[in-house]
Amino acid sequence: MKAAYHRFSNIPDHSLVCGHNHVYFIEGDGIYRVDQRQKPEQVLNLGQVSRQEEKTGLINEERIQWIVQRIRLSPQEKHLAATLKTTDTEEPRCVVVRLRKRNSPPPDPQHIVLTLDKVFSFGTF
Repeated sequence: MKAAYHRFSNIPDHSLVCGHNHVYFIEGDGIYRVDQRQKPEQVLNLGQVSRQEEKTGLINEERIQWIVQRIRLSPQEKHLAATLKTTDTEEPRCVVVRLRKRNSPPPDPQHIVLTLDKVFSFGTF
């Protein structure tokens, strides 16, 4: 057991998520996906989560910095869920994003279909 721990302890469990057609990864400002033929495409900009709060008047002064904790994909790879956390609060947030086909126009600039606060854990959906 100790050998298995040392073998995998330095690999974060959320660094890469493999879907049917894309590989999803976390970069400093958001979540990206890439297929074998294309350059990376951003599917969630962490700044969008803060801008969504600004529109609703929840925050006024400074923009919150979000960190991705975990990523999950729906079985048909139509939605992506991510838990986010800030350094300011201990309560994580779950954001569900509608994934679009590459090169198709987005339904809206944010693609965020659901935001839930105080979500500590979730599985595949």
